[in-house]
Amino acid sequence: MKALAEFAMRSRVHAIGVSAVSAALPPPFFCLSAGVASLVMLRKGPVEGALVTLWAVLPAMIWYVVGNPPDPTNVILILGTVSLAYVLRATLSWALTLGAAILVGIVAGFSFEFAASELLLAVPEVFLKFNPGLQPQFRALGTEAVTSLVVGAVATGQVFLIVMLLALGRWWQSTLVSPGSFQKEFHGLRLPPKLSAAITIVALLCFLSGAAALTRWTMLIMVPLVVSGIAFVHWLIKAREWAAGVLIAFYVVVALLPQALFPVLAILSVADSAFDLRPKMNTKAGPPASQQ
Repeated sequence: MKALAEFAMRSRVHAIGVSAVSAALPPPFFCLSAGVASLVMLRKGPVEGALVTLWAVLPAMIWYVVGNPPDPTNVILILGTVSLAYVLRATLSWALTLGAAILVGIVAGFSFEFAASELLLAVPEVFLKFNPGLQPQFRALGTEAVTSLVVGAVATGQVFLIVMLLALGRWWQSTLVSPGSFQKEFHGLRLPPKLSAAITIVALLCFLSGAAALTRWTMLIMVPLVVSGIAFVHWLIKAREWAAGVLIAFYVVVALLPQALFPVLAILSVADSAFDLRPKMNTKAGPPASQQ
């Protein structure tokens, strides 16, 4: 992976070539295109980043046009990741970047709803094939409400992937410029109390509204809290000097039980934001938390 970043950073032509070729590959390999484009944005700035992004989007658009049904996911991932890379470069703050990720996710949700209407209709059918017992609940909600909730779920998944690809780009940048710097800043990620409180209140209002048009954004709005909670878990495992297997097991649980674990991670993030838990914990090592 590091070799790919080094190759892409040799010149503009290399960066364009790697990002464009990656974007033309089938999933999940096309995700590398967004990572490379974000690396260029972080390392070279908005002009070079926009140029590489343009060349990456072209093959991604071709995939969208020829797809049956059309799927704009690759285009959304590239544009969303590069947009957040610009925010991170401009603010030098993961907290503010995660806040911006909410807006990116909402735009992504509406874009997906507009550009992938055929795909949206197919998603509930596929889901019910594996979960036939939920068919009565789906019928009770109605087609419009189910579609709205699917949009929110897809947007949430896309934003998590966008944040992961941005982290990949930032890790690439750190390995090329300052090895270890990304780990320190991620382990020290802590949302400011005001931002954490605002996100919590808005997420609760959406959840309690009872309207599918608002409820669908609840998990998306919680993304910054969940990512901050994940960062805290990374720091704790490193500080306690636990085996790498603990982190692997953690991600397995996240993958298998996201709806159960996301609220726990969000609560952990809110508690850390309010009380700055790291200095209060008896640990052998670990970077200090930095409120960004």
